[in-house]
Amino acid sequence: MKQNAPKISILRSPGWLAAFAVALGIAVSSPIGGSALAETIAGRISMADFNGAEVCLGLMGEPSADAEATTVACGAAPTWSIWEPTQGQFRIAYGPDGSSAQFCLDVDTAHPSNAEKVGLWYCRGSTSLNQMWSWPTPSGRQTPEGVITLVSQTKCVAPVPQGEQVVATACNPQTQVWTLRAPLPAPIQAGYQEFTAIGTFTAPKAATYRVLAIGGGGGGSYDEGSGGGSGYVAYQTVALAAGDTVDVVVGAGGAGGTTPAAVGGNGQPTTFGTHLAADGGQSGQGSNGPGGNGGSGGAGDPDTSRASQTGGTDGSGGTGSGAGAGTGQGAAAFSGNFANIVSLTLSAAPGGTTATANGSGGGGGGGLGPAGDTSTGAASNGAGTANGGKGYGAGGAGGNGSGGVARRSGTDGVGGYLIVEWD
Repeated sequence: MKQNAPKISILRSPGWLAAFAVALGIAVSSPIGGSALAETIAGRISMADFNGAEVCLGLMGEPSADAEATTVACGAAPTWSIWEPTQGQFRIAYGPDGSSAQFCLDVDTAHPSNAEKVGLWYCRGSTSLNQMWSWPTPSGRQTPEGVITLVSQTKCVAPVPQGEQVVATACNPQTQVWTLRAPLPAPIQAGYQEFTAIGTFTAPKAATYRVLAIGGGGGGSYDEGSGGGSGYVAYQTVALAAGDTVDVVVGAGGAGGTTPAAVGGNGQPTTFGTHLAADGGQSGQGSNGPGGNGGSGGAGDPDTSRASQTGGTDGSGGTGSGAGAGTGQGAAAFSGNFANIVSLTLSAAPGGTTATANGSGGGGGGGLGPAGDTSTGAASNGAGTANGGKGYGAGGAGGNGSGGVARRSGTDGVGGYLIVEWD
């Protein structure tokens, strides 16, 4: 192929591109020397109803110098851009931005003047007549439709069946009709969205979404009380259409007990609309005795039904008098669903520990720990006393007794968490 320089006569004033772009719903830029004549529009180049089937201009293989043009299904067509380095001289460049394109539509003058192959050749710095094209805009329209003409030889881009070599041959306005159509939307990449508070998820595309949630942690009990349990973890796949919305509720952690003999509050469920629910952890249940350590982070049963969610092991009981057993509801052994989420590393966070002194409360159950998160966790009851669990959905620490620091209230559980992921 030779080199470039295009022409497309669409509207006669420099402002035609802006109106054209509005009609197609596409962006216009002015990257070449700041001139109004240097505006660029982009889209697919469609051949109108050849043999009853619409096809679009494409390439045989990857874009390169000497890559040959062909026709492809319009649902998989590349974007071409049309730009005007000087008035009335248009290039048709491969890609969305003609001003920075490496390759432009070109004819090969090594072939006879009729039926010359159409393909790509270098754009940069070229003044070649092999890349100068015109393309009419019918009266009363804002978009070009008709023959694409190589100005220097008055040859036109000929329609061919899908997959065949595109050539420039004698012009025929009846059979060589091409139209610029809007470009295909950019594909939506894989991604994820996290929620630590109430919100709404809007599906960016039609897909099957992976959803994992943990409920809020339970609050610790008062006065040598047991720690709160961690929230349950649940996992589900959900099929959604593009634009579907789902309400997300992230369960709050339960409040710590603040009055004598008071247990803490239960954690609240985390829900993804009606598709999934992860229950909150239980409050600490005992008081007036030394607590045990909280359980490790939790996970739901693989069948994901709310009724059969399985918690992990409870925290171990204390060695002193009273009912001070921790009630951490998570366990690392139940964390198989964490591996379904690939955007982040999720793990079972550790339960809180308790001191050996007779006045200590129980440690809170451990929650869910996204990679890199070192800040989320339930508060402790002071140095040398019970600690809350770590992670989202962790349980609060049990309160101190007379043998510990004079802080008898349990601490609050940690709120839940939800992540939605798509390919």
